[in-house]
Amino acid sequence: MTLEYIKNSDGHFVCPHDQCGKIFTRQNTMYYHLKRHSKDFAYTCKECNKGFLQKSAYLQHMASLHIEAREIDINGEKISNPYNGVTYQCPCCEYSARTKANTLIHYARIHSDGWIPTYSKNNSKCIECDKNFSSIAAYLYHCTGCVPTNKHHRDMISRITESN
Repeated sequence: MTLEYIKNSDGHFVCPHDQCGKIFTRQNTMYYHLKRHSKDFAYTCKECNKGFLQKSAYLQHMASLHIEAREIDINGEKISNPYNGVTYQCPCCEYSARTKANTLIHYARIHSDGWIPTYSKNNSKCIECDKNFSSIAAYLYHCTGCVPTNKHHRDMISRITESN
């Protein structure tokens, strides 16, 4: 599939689909955005029929929603589920999740004590790098690695990333 890219006067990529109008600064971000419009997914979940552009996103989906599956079908090839039995524990409470990202988001949402600025549709930019986010989960996950913090939060994040 050949994709054609449209740039605006600022040199940013503009989505050509009707009533979309999303603008991206990077060509590869526009590439994946256009693939979503065309529903050209490289990986499809056999359990719920959801499509994914990247293998890592598909595996994360399987880890968070279909962990009971001992095998994962990747385009006709059966592989052992790398997330079977893996959990990430919050160091501050009893919460645990099957993915590191979900545990980090939980920590940022519940235990961050003012470290990460509040997310809203009007305030969805990272204060460090100015990147925009369309979901609170993506914003919080990004900020756990981008927004400077104190030793306590660094230690907690380290404990989450090392657990499983």
